[in-house]
Amino acid sequence: MNPYTIIGALLLLIVTALGGAHIGKKLEREKWQAEKIEMQSKQVAELATEFNRYERMVNFNNAKARKASEDHAKELAAQKTAHAATVARTRAAGGLRIDRAACAAKDPAAAQGPGAGRPDGRAAGAEPPPGSADRNLQAEVGSIRLPTEVENDLFDLVEDADKLATQLRNLQKWVRDNGHYGPGE
Repeated sequence: MNPYTIIGALLLLIVTALGGAHIGKKLEREKWQAEKIEMQSKQVAELATEFNRYERMVNFNNAKARKASEDHAKELAAQKTAHAATVARTRAAGGLRIDRAACAAKDPAAAQGPGAGRPDGRAAGAEPPPGSADRNLQAEVGSIRLPTEVENDLFDLVEDADKLATQLRNLQKWVRDNGHYGPGE
């Protein structure tokens, strides 16, 4: 046998082995890349599905919040109308009144000074002019009408308290409706 044939055969075997290894690595790498691409495409599909679910949830929550806000605004408008009607009825009926006995001075000397116990400067025992509606009402009921400033302050205080109670009631309803507090009771 020819030594060149043996060397040629050995070189052919070496080149075939190295070429096969290279091709094998390339095939293995392609298979791995295909698996990785498939896995990433599944992850992208799952992520897109999750994003769509999240977007639907956000839109649903925004719609619920918008409805709750609109309901709250309607309730406040109705409450304001009812408050205005109540104030008008109360003023037409003679305003807010206090029992005359509650206004009597404990110390007789204190009632002598001008403006004693009255924000408007009149004496506590000051009477409305004869023939006025307040004087007629006082004779019938035995009460005194509160000063206008006090009456307005009391009406404003009641309106603010009603608004706050409505706001808190609506917030509590929203918390329960959105499942942040437990079952609605």
